[in-house]
Amino acid sequence: MRKLSLSKITGIIFVFCAATAIITPAQTFTTLLNFNGKDGAQPYRTALIQGPNGKLYGTTVYGGAHRDGTVFAITSGGTLTRLHSFNGTDGTNPSGTLVQATNGNFYGTTCCGGVGYGTVFAMTSRGTVRTLHKFHNGVMAATPMQGWFKPLTETSTEQLSTEDPGAAATDVE
Repeated sequence: MRKLSLSKITGIIFVFCAATAIITPAQTFTTLLNFNGKDGAQPYRTALIQGPNGKLYGTTVYGGAHRDGTVFAITSGGTLTRLHSFNGTDGTNPSGTLVQATNGNFYGTTCCGGVGYGTVFAMTSRGTVRTLHKFHNGVMAATPMQGWFKPLTETSTEQLSTEDPGAAATDVE
């Protein structure tokens, strides 16, 4: 077996890098939207998820009709639809990335509101929100933050997907 010299290895790496640079299209960054407060503000502590319709879904911590945060959808062309504005009783300051279940509904958390310590909510793709749980200080947990849904398994996500956000809300204490 023949060993490759250092110059041959360097040449192979150079050719590979050059070919990759030629084949891979240039990556550019394009701002789709600047939030104005009414449609939401400060979309941090979250990531966008892409729905089956191609739209990107996310949350803003502040802004919206009540200044308590929003859930929104945006197209790749920058057309924004504010799906829900939190009002305090259904939560404030949504935190973390939404999860979309197999039935198309979205699930998320707010870090405040409800009865003061955050909520877990379900939302249809049209923006109908149902509060699934309001956290009370010292009961189960308080102030759910980002990543609450990350540990969910496919089975537990399936169980969540049976919830109908259009149904009457009940406070689970």
